[in-house]
Amino acid sequence: MKIPDGLGTIPELLKRFGSASARYESWRSLHREAMDFAAPQRETFNIHSQGERKNRFIYDSTAVNGLQQFGARIQGSMMPSWQHWMNLVSGDKIPEEEKEGVDKALKDATDTFFSHINHSNFSTEITPSLTDLGVGTGCILVEENDFDETSAIKFTNIPLAELFIEMPARGAIKNVWRKQKVQAGNIPLTWPDADIPDNLQKMIDKDPLSEVEVLNAMLFNVKSKMYDQVVIWKKELIYAQSFSKRRMICFRWSVTPGEAYGRGPVIQSLPDIRTANKIVEFTLSNA
Repeated sequence: MKIPDGLGTIPELLKRFGSASARYESWRSLHREAMDFAAPQRETFNIHSQGERKNRFIYDSTAVNGLQQFGARIQGSMMPSWQHWMNLVSGDKIPEEEKEGVDKALKDATDTFFSHINHSNFSTEITPSLTDLGVGTGCILVEENDFDETSAIKFTNIPLAELFIEMPARGAIKNVWRKQKVQAGNIPLTWPDADIPDNLQKMIDKDPLSEVEVLNAMLFNVKSKMYDQVVIWKKELIYAQSFSKRRMICFRWSVTPGEAYGRGPVIQSLPDIRTANKIVEFTLSNA
C-alpha cells in the first residue's frame, strides 16, 4: 500500500497525529467532565468495561435530559426522518430556457438521495453526533455501503473521545484523525482492499476477536487538492484511498479564536450543572 503523493512519510504523518494528540489532551479533562455530567453513558475518555454503570454520581438529571432534547430538537427541525429536508434546484448559472428540465432532473436526484438516506443508518448515527455537538464538537463519517443493498451510503458517528483535530485552516476543519479500537478479524471486512502486514495477519488468524488500535485519518492533500483517507496500524500503512470531498465531517458550536474544538451549551453551563448536582446530592445526604 502506497502513501498518497503529497502526504509525506509515515513518520511525518505520525508527527502530525502527535501534534493533534497534544491538542486533544489539553481538552480531555474538560470534555470528560462535560460528558460525566451531561452524557455519562457516552463518556469513553476513561477505560470502561461493557455494561458498566456510568451514572452512579448523577444526582440531578437536568443536564442529561437537556442534552438529549438539544440533539432531538436539532435533528427534528433540520433533518427529520423520512422527510425531504432539502431540495436540489437549478442555480443562476443555468439558462432560463433550461431550468425546467434541469429542475425536473434535480427533483429526481433529490428523491433518489433521500431514498438512500432514509434507508440508511443516518438517523441513528446523527443523534450521538448532535449529542457531542452539545458538548462542543460533533463528527460523522460518510462511507459507501458495501454490506447490503438497502442503501448506497452508511454513516458512522465518531465519538468525541476518539476525535483528534488538526488546527483548522481558514476556519474550516480539513484534517481529522480517529484513534479507534477494532477487532482484528473485522479489519478485512472494514477495509476489504487493506494491505495487511504478516504480523497483523497472524494475529487475525490466531485470535480474530482480539482488539487492535488503528489510526484512521481524513487529510486534505494540498498537492492533489483531494481528501486522502489513510489507516495506520502501529507504523505501517494498511489502507489508503482518495476522495474529491471530505468524508469525515466535523461541526462545532461556539468556537473561540485559536481553538480547534468548539464549546457547546454543556461546557458553557458547567458551573450551573455542577451546582445543581451538588445541591441535590447534599439534600439527599441530609435526608
